[in-house]
Amino acid sequence: MLDNLPIIDERRQISGVVYTITEGSKRPLQGVAVGWEVIAGGSVAADTQTDENGRYRLCGLPREAIDGLYASLGRSYLKYVLPGDDAVADFELNP
Repeated sequence: MLDNLPIIDERRQISGVVYTITEGSKRPLQGVAVGWEVIAGGSVAADTQTDENGRYRLCGLPREAIDGLYASLGRSYLKYVLPGDDAVADFELNP
């Protein structure tokens, strides 16, 4: 599902896995909302849901710092992603 997404010049992708820890092991979480909420405007600029392996990918994001990357499962967990090229941002959720 995530392997055939287009690459856009001067933009980047942020991908990762959303998981929980159960009995000392990582367990991927399917169907978790993941996105980027532009803090200044309060609107969602990109969003998706995790697949059956807990994976997500957001495409076409700016190369500048991303403040407000979130994974939401009842409550939101926020991350800050440094400026640059494609990045990986995993989320550990405790539902």
